[in-house]
Amino acid sequence: MVKLLMSTPTDQQLVQYIVQGRRDALAQLFERYSADLYDYLARLVGDRDQAARLLDTVFMRVPGAAPGFQARDSVRGGLYSMAREAGLDWLRQRGWLDGLPPSDEPIAPGLQGDVWKAARAMPAFFRAVLITEELQPLSPTEKARALGVSRTDLPRLIEEARRSFQRIYDSQARAEGRPTSEQINPDTVWNARRRLPVEGGSLFGFLPLIALPDSLKDQIRRHVVEALTPVAARPPQLEQESEGTGAAVIGGAAAGAAAASMLNNAVPPPQPPVVPPQPAAQPPPRALPPPTETTPARGGIPMTAIGALVGIALALLICAGVFLLMQPRDAISITSVNPPNSATVMQMPQMNVFAIFQSARGVDTDKSSIEIDGRRYQAAIQGNTASWTGPLDVGSHNAKVQVVDTAGKSAEQAWTFFVTANTVQTPNAVASPTVFATVTPIFPITPGDTVTPIVVTQQPPIPTATFIVPTMPPGFTATPCTAGVAGTVFNDLNGNAIRDPNEPGLANVNLTLLTQSNSWVSATTSDTLGNYLFGNAQLGFYRIQAQTPAGWFPTTSSTLSVNLLGCGTVNNFNFGFAQTPQNTPTVTPPPTTPAPSFAVVNAAAFVTPPFSASCPQTFTFSGSLTTNGPGSVSYQWVRNDGTLSPVQTLNFMFAGTQNVFPDSLTLGAPGFNYSGWQRIQVLAPNALSSPLANFTLNCAPATTVAPTTVVPPTTVVPPTTVVPPTTVVPFAVTGAGANVSPASSSTCPQFFTFNGNITVIGTGVVTYQWAQSDGVTGPVQTLTFLAPGTQNVAPHTWNITAVPPFVFTGSAKIQVLSPNALDSSDAVIALNCLPPTLPPTPTSPPTPTPTP
Repeated sequence: MVKLLMSTPTDQQLVQYIVQGRRDALAQLFERYSADLYDYLARLVGDRDQAARLLDTVFMRVPGAAPGFQARDSVRGGLYSMAREAGLDWLRQRGWLDGLPPSDEPIAPGLQGDVWKAARAMPAFFRAVLITEELQPLSPTEKARALGVSRTDLPRLIEEARRSFQRIYDSQARAEGRPTSEQINPDTVWNARRRLPVEGGSLFGFLPLIALPDSLKDQIRRHVVEALTPVAARPPQLEQESEGTGAAVIGGAAAGAAAASMLNNAVPPPQPPVVPPQPAAQPPPRALPPPTETTPARGGIPMTAIGALVGIALALLICAGVFLLMQPRDAISITSVNPPNSATVMQMPQMNVFAIFQSARGVDTDKSSIEIDGRRYQAAIQGNTASWTGPLDVGSHNAKVQVVDTAGKSAEQAWTFFVTANTVQTPNAVASPTVFATVTPIFPITPGDTVTPIVVTQQPPIPTATFIVPTMPPGFTATPCTAGVAGTVFNDLNGNAIRDPNEPGLANVNLTLLTQSNSWVSATTSDTLGNYLFGNAQLGFYRIQAQTPAGWFPTTSSTLSVNLLGCGTVNNFNFGFAQTPQNTPTVTPPPTTPAPSFAVVNAAAFVTPPFSASCPQTFTFSGSLTTNGPGSVSYQWVRNDGTLSPVQTLNFMFAGTQNVFPDSLTLGAPGFNYSGWQRIQVLAPNALSSPLANFTLNCAPATTVAPTTVVPPTTVVPPTTVVPPTTVVPFAVTGAGANVSPASSSTCPQFFTFNGNITVIGTGVVTYQWAQSDGVTGPVQTLTFLAPGTQNVAPHTWNITAVPPFVFTGSAKIQVLSPNALDSSDAVIALNCLPPTLPPTPTSPPTPTPTP
């Protein structure tokens, strides 16, 4: 028997066959990239169970996104882009874009554990950048596609992400007494090596691979493949074992396609080849005498009658093909919906309801809609998928989708599905797989090749959208976790229901935490800065009520719903109030003195390290000055003991910020404790002082050997109780991060929004401000820390109004003023507005001269 060999398909070929509804193509694409995408998602969201759910979500979206892949697109880069969007959406719903909360999963000791701890504290997008650059084997084009940026922006983003990681790693190392990144030689670290040979890579590249368990991989693949609806069922005639009949049917199909092609004057579309199944493991047929015209077939039917029947079948098949191809091709139809009709799915914070449709024309996005329980929403159209995403309660829901094309033709479908509570189920024993189908190879086959069919096995069905949690090792006990919610009660001065940077907090406002059924859980009041916190709450659904103070009225809703579905604290559940208007006398403000033409408008100072227990210790003081124009600035360093440094000069060629010359101080001896500060004193062109750069030094006393005391035998010495000294953790800012959205734009004018966070050790109040590269600084603001950790700062906006053509590059950062000075990295923006392109002026053709 001659065997045929099957070649390996490309990613683009697999995508083309997925569009045709080929389940084996989707299975091969899953097999090719599922392990790498699982590792990517596990590092991005910091949760292996959720990474499995998101991996399932990504591949469930592949059939709907497949028609949107262009011929030159990287399929692998597109899959990573879908994974990034799914992971960031999940983090955004929980307020974890600025850093992951503490995890119940044990962190491995050593360098890899320290790196993972710092990676979890990074902003999510920067973490995605480093995962893509240092952990995944992608080309530069695939990396840019995965991150949704241009290749020209990729090096800058990688450098910013590495700076963010190194700053967090070093701050954690100093707080824990570990070596910083500059003090580590990776070549001498035992049992650790870089995942990929990346030029200029950071310690981030030492994170190990997170493997996808085989059992979990098989479950997700089954769920994804079985959810794909084939475009058309395979004709039953192709499954017959009779070679003669099979050849006749195949020939009839080819003849029908050729006839239809002649009617349409076009080349018929490519059809996947049909290979009859191998007769392996089948008993050989009994030898029969060669049939003749007079030899009757089984059942007594002559072979001439069978030939006539085959001819009639061929004629009917050709007519059917011609009839189908002559039907109008511009109809619009809905091929599948999700969740399927009558399906039961688990409740998630954001439920995804979508329909896949077919249309020869474009889709009218304004008229296409999805109804959920009688409420109409505008459908989000991507490729051939119409979707809606939002929260849904537990129970039965009625859905209806309507897709309208640009010609006004529409298709609609209504269905029902059920949402159940999100509970973790223990998987039962899985039965032995049984083979139920052999899938036809999907690539061109040439004589001399061996066919290796893909076998799809049947397992116990997986409930729709129900994800199985991986089995934990023996002896592993999950630690129950609690959640919390925090926010601010603020004076909404402009009544826009949003806390602006200049709006202070309101103290002593009563707040109550209730369940969804209005059962009392806890109560608290806002602190002096307006902040509040409900901690140690069990996972579930809650409502927060704020009591309106006397003489005030709410500008936001006084009741907010919050879903605590994960460990950690969610922030920014704010309540705004405004004072009831009263008749107040008009106050004429005093005249303001115009600012000088050249002046120093801001000064900042900070110290490294802010706290030390090592003696002796050298403290290094750095800082910056910002001016509103060109000129020369005179300044000096001032210390708390009255010491003055020499007067220095800094020349500015234009308005902006420059670093000053650093200063240093070395102190320390055993038993020496000292706290002090330094600041920058501007002498000219105007007098200005920077905030204090505070530092603390606590040196352990020298170890002394106490003399031995001889006690007479008759003397009874009572036992001495030694009280250990109390260690007070100093309050200091150890890190700050800033990011901007969008990072670049070609639209003028453009509105840029900056966000960031501050990390501290100890408890206390932090003062900070935003500083722009053009010298503009935001108002000084405060952030109260009731426990060590990280909090988000108030956002900062920068509206650049310009008329094209206009090119501008700038940045903004967080300047921490107290308890110690520290700057975040720059969040860089780029604006490149091109002039409008005018259409060419049409020219009239020359008028021909009539001939006599």
